[in-house]
Amino acid sequence: MSLYTEQRAPRLVSQLRRYFPQVDRVADANKPMKVVVSPDDVKKAKKMEHNACAMAKACERIPQVDGAIVKTTTAYVIKGDLAIRYLLPATVTREIVSFDRNHDFRPGEYQLSAMNKAHRIDNKRGGGNHTKPRGILKHLKPLVAKHKTEGIRGIGIKPHD
Repeated sequence: MSLYTEQRAPRLVSQLRRYFPQVDRVADANKPMKVVVSPDDVKKAKKMEHNACAMAKACERIPQVDGAIVKTTTAYVIKGDLAIRYLLPATVTREIVSFDRNHDFRPGEYQLSAMNKAHRIDNKRGGGNHTKPRGILKHLKPLVAKHKTEGIRGIGIKPHD
């Protein structure tokens, strides 16, 4: 498990501390984790809140877990002073969008994935393809217009007032 201390990832740690002040380390998950979302989790959940959505409530029921922060593509499971980072599959992302818009999250068993190599915290290169465009391709405009999904929780981690 790769660990990042407060000195190496101060911005991420400070964002997580807004919800869980005891957090001082972040680690990437090495193994997937199964989470069972019950109808009771959906009833207790709050829309547009990272630490109170149905998936976060389900994570809190897991033994030795103090809480969770669930964004649209990433989840942070808090265990003491350690935040373990998981990648959310597309099925969970769609449920989060549905929940934030209509308070509708389908109960069931979901699997949070371990972080892949390209997205790990300790990866200096980062994700994506770092090749330079060559020839005429660098002058072409993208064919797909960028679209921001609205009506869901924000990308950044900010506490709800």
